[in-house]
Amino acid sequence: MIKCISLFLILLVMLHLSYNCHLALAENTSNLDELQNMFDEQDVENDQNVDDKLPLEDYLHIEDDPDFEDELNIEDDYKGSEETDANEISYDARFTLKQQFGYKYQDPHKFVANRSSARLEMTSNFKSNYLLLFDGKVTYYFPQDHLSDASNSDSGGHFATRLREMYLQASYDSLSFKLGKQIIKWGVSEISVVDKISPENMEELYLTESEDSRIGQLMMEIEYFGNGQEFIVFANPDSKVEKLPSVNTEYYIELPEDDPGFKVKEELPEDLEYGLRYKRYLSNSDLSLLIANLNDNEALYIFNSIEDDIIHLDKKYGRYQMLAIAGNLNLGNILIKGELAFKLNKRYVKTVLSPNDAIVERNSVDFAMDMEYLAINNMKLRCGVSNSHIINWDNTFDKNENENSFFFGLSKSFLNETLASSYLLTYEQDTRDVVHKLETEYFFKNDVSLKMDIHYFEPKGDHKFLEDSGRITAEIVWYF
Repeated sequence: MIKCISLFLILLVMLHLSYNCHLALAENTSNLDELQNMFDEQDVENDQNVDDKLPLEDYLHIEDDPDFEDELNIEDDYKGSEETDANEISYDARFTLKQQFGYKYQDPHKFVANRSSARLEMTSNFKSNYLLLFDGKVTYYFPQDHLSDASNSDSGGHFATRLREMYLQASYDSLSFKLGKQIIKWGVSEISVVDKISPENMEELYLTESEDSRIGQLMMEIEYFGNGQEFIVFANPDSKVEKLPSVNTEYYIELPEDDPGFKVKEELPEDLEYGLRYKRYLSNSDLSLLIANLNDNEALYIFNSIEDDIIHLDKKYGRYQMLAIAGNLNLGNILIKGELAFKLNKRYVKTVLSPNDAIVERNSVDFAMDMEYLAINNMKLRCGVSNSHIINWDNTFDKNENENSFFFGLSKSFLNETLASSYLLTYEQDTRDVVHKLETEYFFKNDVSLKMDIHYFEPKGDHKFLEDSGRITAEIVWYF
């Protein structure tokens, strides 16, 4: 019923825009044509929040980022726009139609993705200082799609709706308030160690689409900006957790609750999350100081008891405090991104079957650094590393003392930037996954593109199910 109501609301908004609204085409940053141009230019993957605009945008080319469409906070355009009449209501809207096919090219060969989606991104300005943002998506999964296997639909295929963001913003000079469903991303690195506020959607692991990779939460945010600096405070009473692959899907990870030998009692986090970010823009860099009190997005399975040969486990989510520094440094054709986070009172499971000492609290130091080199002829090289170190670790922990991640990327555009190709190699020490991704996208014109990517997996640890799961994905996208 909720899905049907959501689908109806999205379709209703689309019809309303088509017949009743006029688009605001004034010469300001909320101009729909400028917005579409920003969305249409693409480069390699980068999960950096566009809220964190760097001072030298000519070098950064954030409009070339494929995830720019997903992390764009359209209210930033609103802040810089000309004041509208108190009774005038203006709309900026963008529709995206997409058809995606995915084929598993290793034995056993089969189709694993066949889906069509419609996405609406809309802002509405009214009463001169109010903005309403909506970002929603409707997807139909055909019977050949592996996610349909988990839907239990009689017809085989099924509809799914995703409300990414929907909030109201009120701005008064240098102060703004946002209330509603939002996504917060404060990290700057590719493998961020501070982006822990909005949980991840991992139902397709490395293959999850960028616009679906984060889960929105109902929260309030207050921002003050001016004189090359900004303060952001958030409060989140609607704490969500990671979404993992479901049973019967292609990338399912076996969990204790799916084993008949275990009985799991889950306790979802209920404590209020809150935090503060202070950001300062300098001549060739920016620096952010972050303080937050957060719920862990990853679950801990804690042994409770054994009854009738059934192992009882408690599934809980810890709470910890984070102090962090993040920033960007521009050195001409080299861009350096860095993060350093201290996480206090973070909980870990020990490999002992005793409820009294199965959980311990430790502090950790997390670090991430990326480097981008902009070479000649539109070529970009990227590499990065992250490390998480548990202080006072011993060999009874279920995690390693140090966990590392690495990535290397190369991208280049051709044919007057109508063809873009990139290669990305990632390695995760925690899962011991090596992932190769080759992506090519061709733009027929500004509003139509064809993208194809190939994933090849080399799993060594817990993700052995990814072995021989190489996938080629093709999609055609139409923006209007």
